[in-house]
Amino acid sequence: MDVSEPGAGELTVVISEDLCIYEIAQLHDQLLPRLAGGQKIQLDLGAVAECDSAGLQWLLALRAWARSSGVTLSFEPLSDAVRELVDLCQVQSLLGLQTVIPADMGAC
Repeated sequence: MDVSEPGAGELTVVISEDLCIYEIAQLHDQLLPRLAGGQKIQLDLGAVAECDSAGLQWLLALRAWARSSGVTLSFEPLSDAVRELVDLCQVQSLLGLQTVIPADMGAC
């Protein structure tokens, strides 16, 4: 995990760890204290190789925390692993993401 501050009250957090049940508790403990000072936080999930339901639950909990704390939180970019799980569970709107319909879906 790499945290940078591009501006006052802004944090960019690059997460390269897997978002799986075995990594979430440690990642949460490392990340939450750093988020407390941010008003605008971007989580870069582009390097996440694996994401399971615990990882998705953690992202949803972070989003709920941000809303209740008045913090702007965005998840961008998403790795294929994260995008696939988000799409499968249809939680794009809960995470503040746009729904993308693949061009190869074709007509029904």
